[in-house]
Amino acid sequence: MNLKELMFYTSLKRSFIYKRIDSNTIPIIRIDGRILFDVIQIDEWLQNGGSFSIDLPKLPN
Repeated sequence: MNLKELMFYTSLKRSFIYKRIDSNTIPIIRIDGRILFDVIQIDEWLQNGGSFSIDLPKLPN
């Protein structure tokens, strides 16, 4: 979803969302300079009180 859809979905203000993007405290997806949000990740983020963890895959040696 895009920023407007996220604002409607969560009732969060644009400035709040941008602050979270700048502080890297909201899950985002960047594609060709666009910032998008995954509904499942946003739901988990909201359920966790605005925090999220990233499980990165381990690279082979």
